Amino acid sequence: MTAEALLAFKVNLAEVVNEIHRIAEEIELTGGSEEDLRVNVEKLLDQKVWSVLGAPKPRYEFPIKGVEGAVVKHYRLDALYGLAIFEYKKPGALGRPKNRDEAVKKVKDERIPALLQDRKIREVIEGIKGRGLTPRVAGVTLDGYNVVSVDCLSDEVLPAALPTRDSPHSTVLIEYDIKSVL
Repeated sequence: MTAEALLAFKVNLAEVVNEIHRIAEEIELTGGSEEDLRVNVEKLLDQKVWSVLGAPKPRYEFPIKGVEGAVVKHYRLDALYGLAIFEYKKPGALGRPKNRDEAVKKVKDERIPALLQDRKIREVIEGIKGRGLTPRVAGVTLDGYNVVSVDCLSDEVLPAALPTRDSPHSTVLIEYDIKSVL
């Protein structure tokens, strides 16, 4: 049995997805906030996924700067797991096309380009390339029901998909090449 197959038995993803959905419903019913969702989902991910897989702890409220011409913009990422950005929205927000489009635009046009300008992140990417691998930079935005994934690679675009509330086998997915934002 492969290592990947063994890990699949350690993390019950269906259970994790159901628990995220339950958390979102509870927050929605009590009038909770995006921050309530982030705190509860991050706690769940730490307990049920990252600690089981031995993943390093994320950096929360990670500050980054993006430079556009002469303008410097400052951003805070809700959570940064290596090269994966996690952004949270109030439960149900991504179910509206306008909000979903804004989330995609924010991650694709602001967060990922700013992250790629960070010196330490560039060092990580160069280290990955130095081992003959292709680094992936991803932005994941979730509201507890829906997931939007923006995925960029250094050399080529590969398909990926995550479930949404309305259709458990589809997603809004934007992919692009890192070179297009550098």
